Amino acid sequence: MTPEETLRNLRYTAKKHEKDVVFTGATNIHDMATDCIQTIETLQNQLMWVPVEQRLPTRPDYDWVLVKTQFVPEGGLGVPHVAELRNGVWYCDCCDGPMEEILGIKVIAWFDMQLIKYKEE
Repeated sequence: MTPEETLRNLRYTAKKHEKDVVFTGATNIHDMATDCIQTIETLQNQLMWVPVEQRLPTRPDYDWVLVKTQFVPEGGLGVPHVAELRNGVWYCDCCDGPMEEILGIKVIAWFDMQLIKYKEE
């Protein structure tokens, strides 16, 4: 199930139960679904994948980063890796050579941890 499908189902559940009344002091289904929706939307807004065409990580701010990958030449998405950019070439933490050469994958985006905004409770 995609995040969008999850949100759609949660919105439906929240709407369906918005008039529920709970006399025990427990949280009702509407409130739980609404809390889930807010949490997912906040996390989606916080995830900051930066396309490599837009910007590359620079040192000293970034060393090893989480990256999204794509198989070469098929184009299917690969699993995320922890990788490092060295002189314009991506190296992952699991091999000694360039990712594209050794694993047959290229980096298409990287996760910018510095763009996450922490909400203080």
